[in-house]
Amino acid sequence: MLLMAQSPRKSGMAQQQQQQQDLDRSIASSSNNSSSNEENDCNPFGPTTLAERLEVVCKRFLHDVCSWTAFDSGQALDVEEVKRAATLYMAPDAVIHADGLFGYLAPPTMTGQDAFFDYIERERAAYTTLGVDTLLVAVNDEQDTAFALSVFRVQSAGAWLGAQPTGRISEGVRIDEVRFDSEAKIVEAWCNRQLFQEERESILRDPAHHHAAAFDRSLLRRQVPEHEDGSHGPLAPVKMMRVAAMWAELWNVATASGSLNPDILDSFMEEDFALYDMLGMTGDDEAHLDHPYTAIHSREDAKRVMQDLTNKYDVDESVVRIAARHGTNATFTHWRARLLRRTPQSVAAREAAAADPYAIGPGPVVGGQDTAATGSGGGGPSFATEATEVLLFSPNGKLQAVYQFRRPLGSDRRAVLAPPPASPASPAAAEGTAEAEGTAEAEAAEATEAEGGGGEKAAEVVEAAEAAAAGPVPMPVV
Repeated sequence: MLLMAQSPRKSGMAQQQQQQQDLDRSIASSSNNSSSNEENDCNPFGPTTLAERLEVVCKRFLHDVCSWTAFDSGQALDVEEVKRAATLYMAPDAVIHADGLFGYLAPPTMTGQDAFFDYIERERAAYTTLGVDTLLVAVNDEQDTAFALSVFRVQSAGAWLGAQPTGRISEGVRIDEVRFDSEAKIVEAWCNRQLFQEERESILRDPAHHHAAAFDRSLLRRQVPEHEDGSHGPLAPVKMMRVAAMWAELWNVATASGSLNPDILDSFMEEDFALYDMLGMTGDDEAHLDHPYTAIHSREDAKRVMQDLTNKYDVDESVVRIAARHGTNATFTHWRARLLRRTPQSVAAREAAAADPYAIGPGPVVGGQDTAATGSGGGGPSFATEATEVLLFSPNGKLQAVYQFRRPLGSDRRAVLAPPPASPASPAAAEGTAEAEGTAEAEAAEATEAEGGGGEKAAEVVEAAEAAAAGPVPMPVV
């Protein structure tokens, strides 16, 4: 009886040990098949550091689980092989976040292997993966996090979003962020990708005038000389991450001091710096941009945008996670921000606090309210935004380009995006977004009528409504 009582436990332990052995063998077999930084990564003895191990798991998750192609051979995998891979690389209760416009297609949050597999199986039935090339993986083992930059090619082969297959081939870019547990299994992931051609036609109101930026591979340097990326070189990972943090923190300067000196950008940004919208929500028409704050084609544009935005809003931006790749000119960041519309009262409170040497200074933005030193708040409506980026640096260590996947705002939903398609993958998400949008529009129309057509007041009500509909954004933990 004692043996019988112990056998299920032994069986469970044996299964866990077998899974760990399978994971170890899988990781070891990947050491000579790296598609990212092959020249730097090849290790004939297999992964020997935590960072190498996490990198391999990240790549295999993207290839074997997300794309259904074997990382080692590039061959297509069947359903059972993908499920086995998911068990190897994902924790049972792993949480997958569909970020950017991906959240229009998949449930915004999928908890557990089965929930994620349910969506990805439908996507793979509609689109056949023709190729996945992981250009770069950066690991921050202190944060148990890895980022990956990949390019993909898929072909429409089945029904999707209520439309029949077209046979067209779509190419694009994706940035994924994964977080690991103590056993090197993925416990959380943030997935961003560009839209397939058929998705563009379903999701964008005017696809002819909204095109996502293309990724310029020539800007990514995957073999940086030692004198550039060494501990004293301009492209040392710690230095690139410091500049990336400065870029994020600079948006907070106006929040803290009430003023901004855009010329500070001269010290760490190239003159021909550009920010690339990887989802195309900015718009192609320079004279009628849907999101002017992401239309940055030079350092002077960046100064103008930063000044305009911080004149209108107090910005509270924080880096959630960050990682830089040694031997390259690339750094990844995931940031969140809350923007609080400035009002005469809030500006006056800040000016008074700045003039008082004994004042504690402006308070943070908490729960959508401005807690200035006076304790009276007084800010206007606030809203949250979030993005994942890869930042590329010039040889002298200055910012050259930022490729950004940004979560859609309410203004994007109203001006750029069509109502979420009735996809079987995300009915609840579609209903929730449609309801939030309808509420915001109704309140805006009501405010416009009450104010005699006051567009500014209507815009404020819209922002407040969309902030309420979106719910609280968790504060970042670094």
